[in-house]
Amino acid sequence: MGQYNAPDAASGSGIKVLDRAVLILTTIADQPRSLAELCQATKLPRATAHRLATALETHRMLSRTADGRWSIGSALTSLGSGSSDTLNPAVLTRLPTPPPPS
Repeated sequence: MGQYNAPDAASGSGIKVLDRAVLILTTIADQPRSLAELCQATKLPRATAHRLATALETHRMLSRTADGRWSIGSALTSLGSGSSDTLNPAVLTRLPTPPPPS
């Protein structure tokens, strides 16, 4: 399956809450994370990360593991399974270049 690389803050959509929610989703897609780990990885304030992750959990975009970490939820999995792994070439030219691995 393809990788999604979110744009950095400087080249975001201009809709801060959406950019932050996508940042949380893409961060958790790498691996399940606790609130502290999520804050560290995203550099979001604790209250902001908690509020957005809880809202994403309400919409089943995120779920909690047995140890309380957030992971990708059933709604997001369902959306992804209905998608093809190919993108229109016109869309590909507009996607940001992924940052180098850290």
